[in-house]
Amino acid sequence: MKKITRISDFEKLVSEDNLIILHFYEDWCPVCDAMFPAMESLESCYTDRAIMAKINVNENPALKAKFHVSSIPTVFFVKEQKVLDRIVGFQKRLELEVLIEQYIVTKPEPHPPAISI
Repeated sequence: MKKITRISDFEKLVSEDNLIILHFYEDWCPVCDAMFPAMESLESCYTDRAIMAKINVNENPALKAKFHVSSIPTVFFVKEQKVLDRIVGFQKRLELEVLIEQYIVTKPEPHPPAISI
């Protein structure tokens, strides 16, 4: 899983056409750690259709603020520079996979409307 350490890394990443899954976490968070195996497993299944990245909220306060992250773990689904969905808290692999499948084929016009980043 790609680790975002600078704003420039993030800006390059979101310029991609693929679905981007952003996992906001913190090193001390056991729930965040529990999600990493599922995220890494899914990354290997969707290498050509989705990009997974992790963002440490302590190392990236600007991105934490930009996305209004107040709880961790928080996962964002981004496509064409628009936030399609946001989930907070632990998610099982199957739950994440269902969302990935949904958003790989979705144009950024979810209900409610997507938020531009």
